[in-house]
Amino acid sequence: RLARWLNTSLENVDVFTVLHSPHNTNQSQLDVRFSAHGSPYYAAEKINAAIVENGRELERTLGLKLLMVNIDECLVEKLYCESSCTNFLNKSNVPSAVHTNTTSFVGVKAVVDPLCNCNVPQKVICHNGGTPVGDMCECVEGFDGPHCEIVGIGFVGDGWALYPPFSSCEDSHLSLELRSHKSEGLIFYVGPTNSEAFKQLGVQDFMSLELKGGYPVLLVDFGSGTVRVEQRHTKLSDGETHRIDIIWNKSTIDMQVDKCNLPTCMSVTAPQPPNEFLNVNGPLQVGGTHMKLAAVAEGMNWSHRPHDEGFSGCIKNLTFNGKLYNLGMPSLSKNADLGCNRGMAVAVSFGIDTSFLVAILICLAILLILLLAVVVHRKKTDDLYKDTDDIRENIINYEDEGGGEGDMTGYDLNVLRLMYDDPLNEKQIPNNTHLIQRPGPDDVPDICGFLDGKKQSVDNDPETNPFDDVRHYAYEGDGNTTGSLSSLASGTDEGDLNFDYLSNFGPRFRKLADMYGEDPSDEEDDNFHNAASESWC
Repeated sequence: RLARWLNTSLENVDVFTVLHSPHNTNQSQLDVRFSAHGSPYYAAEKINAAIVENGRELERTLGLKLLMVNIDECLVEKLYCESSCTNFLNKSNVPSAVHTNTTSFVGVKAVVDPLCNCNVPQKVICHNGGTPVGDMCECVEGFDGPHCEIVGIGFVGDGWALYPPFSSCEDSHLSLELRSHKSEGLIFYVGPTNSEAFKQLGVQDFMSLELKGGYPVLLVDFGSGTVRVEQRHTKLSDGETHRIDIIWNKSTIDMQVDKCNLPTCMSVTAPQPPNEFLNVNGPLQVGGTHMKLAAVAEGMNWSHRPHDEGFSGCIKNLTFNGKLYNLGMPSLSKNADLGCNRGMAVAVSFGIDTSFLVAILICLAILLILLLAVVVHRKKTDDLYKDTDDIRENIINYEDEGGGEGDMTGYDLNVLRLMYDDPLNEKQIPNNTHLIQRPGPDDVPDICGFLDGKKQSVDNDPETNPFDDVRHYAYEGDGNTTGSLSSLASGTDEGDLNFDYLSNFGPRFRKLADMYGEDPSDEEDDNFHNAASESWC
């Protein structure tokens, strides 16, 4: 059954001591010691917790009564010592034999002796891979205790951790640091884990520290009545680190917060007589308890009861009489953050009501509407200013002479072909009064008036491109330095073009007149003279 409760194999459970303690006058009572291991051996608090949880079943199976789980010779006040008392396990080299009618058992003689001293020297043990250096330890980074302990542990409200209990000392000092964002929670409890010790021995000693409304509340019972110590000066649920010191002796119980010695932040009371010492054999339980405190309290004569609600936050540097607890290596734990490495899990109530949720939803809806409006506006703007395909931006290759010379730039060449005596163009251009009237076919035109008239006709043509449009006609083809006038005749029109008037412009236009006009006559050739001295406008 022990193997099943501890989740290990039967070969890993060893019973090595069964004897009658020389300190016990009742011969019907036996001390039984055993061990269990996986890898490594289980701590005493873990094994004892399994026995307490399944104690009723074990009693029915063996047909006996469990009086005390975790043998403690200092549990009964002043039975062996008048003041401080410490348990010391004395192991002998002489084996202990038990003989019955059918069975013989030879085991280790191990007896718990009560020492009337609280300061029992202990061997220096370096934890977590530390190296002993004299009375100190050289520790790996991350282990801050003097013996390489992990000094902190965190909880989220549903966890707990078990450690060895306090010794029964005449003068005791307990200190710890905590950080909490929750105003309720049990910080630690040390005392009985069931009511059997009270029923059999009349022992009900316990101590607990918890937060109530964010303020620390200390409950202490030396066995003859529970006292309550409360401090209302400093609220500890503000997310900051606070230090609590608890100092007690047989006449006073003192609780200090953040080392404040002012009367407003100190709470002092006296224990209930006649008992004078705190005698506990149950484990120190931090952050919560592994059993229901309400069920334990039902069998006790406590005037104040601790609560079961777990602690949310981080607890560090828990020290009892100068001994630092290795909080990062509990004997047994549940839902604990060893070392507070993941940071303190905060359970915060934001007080969110319906109005707050409605306000958040309205803000989200407004943001969504604004986003949609921006998207629609951008889409309309893009459609409004979307560039159309302008053929004037096409890249045209004029490398070949006579090919590809069509108008590809969107410019209307008919404007350049407005003839002086073209009846078709006369229909297209409005007969406005501001336009220059064309001369008759028999009249010899003035060259200046002719050019001005053509310029004004082109400027007033509504079919032309914008006036600030810059056109370059410097080259005919890409890099072609050879001039060509083929563009002048590259287009066609509905009627024949009349260039007869070119001959009336004088000798300087005779070549054009010969090219586009009628064939020159011999008479005209004979009458041609050098016109180098002719001047004209």
